[in-house]
Amino acid sequence: METAPVPWLVADEGRVVGFASAGPFRSRPAYGRTAEASIYVAEEARRKGVGRALGEAILEELRNAGYHSAIGVVALPNPDSERLLGKLGFRSVGTIREAGFKLGRWWDVQLWQRVLE
Repeated sequence: METAPVPWLVADEGRVVGFASAGPFRSRPAYGRTAEASIYVAEEARRKGVGRALGEAILEELRNAGYHSAIGVVALPNPDSERLLGKLGFRSVGTIREAGFKLGRWWDVQLWQRVLE
């Protein structure tokens, strides 16, 4: 089964306060029906339902596009992201030590998965 591209979704409250997007999890054909999803919400819009609305919408887009599962990647610690992914039905499936480098240092990243079918 072919999967369709997934658009970017934007939360606009007179200005952009959040977005959700998804792309390939891995480039090999065996992973073609698994997507990596990302959700970002501006600090002043957090805990107001913006992240959950964006997350539910991107998961629906992925389902409709033929994806089987979605992966979320969280740089630790990030309790807000972990809480949001949990509310969206994702489950933590593992942690990779020092896998991300940003802000001048290495970060552990936690992988979360949601089966869509």
